[in-house]
Amino acid sequence: MSRDILYESASELVKEYRTRDPIKIMEYEGIDHDFGDIGYLKGFFSVIDNEPFIAISSNISKQEQLVVGGHELGHRYHHFDIAKEQCLKEFEIFNIRDVIENEANIFAAHLLIDERKLLAILKYGWSVFEASQILGINVNLIYIKLAEMNRWGYNFDLSWGDRNLFG
Repeated sequence: MSRDILYESASELVKEYRTRDPIKIMEYEGIDHDFGDIGYLKGFFSVIDNEPFIAISSNISKQEQLVVGGHELGHRYHHFDIAKEQCLKEFEIFNIRDVIENEANIFAAHLLIDERKLLAILKYGWSVFEASQILGINVNLIYIKLAEMNRWGYNFDLSWGDRNLFG
């Protein structure tokens, strides 16, 4: 799947609903979702009677629930047919070895992170870790967004470290 499609679909949702909050988007879209104790899972996406269903663990932080929600929305919009055959379960969100999980992470990064805000924070001199705290977004998702921005022509050094990328 083209990574540009992931960006475009996330951007369309943000534009249509004027929010980056995946839970609100689920509500606006009428996607059945629930929060509960689902054991070791962080969340899952399933299709039941041809209707999408998203579950998010109530045992994780609100910040992580947003990441999981964005990730599961990625599955909803890009892996619906796969979920008809098998439930897409998340024990760990940042599994980059699996193509489907990586696509859901890229979608979540585009949905949750406004690149203009991220650039402003980094240009101001904050590190990636500080940007993560300012935006309330997991640092791994920030790195995914920056890698996507590099595909667009930026040249961020993405070696792991707490330093200024414009420094």
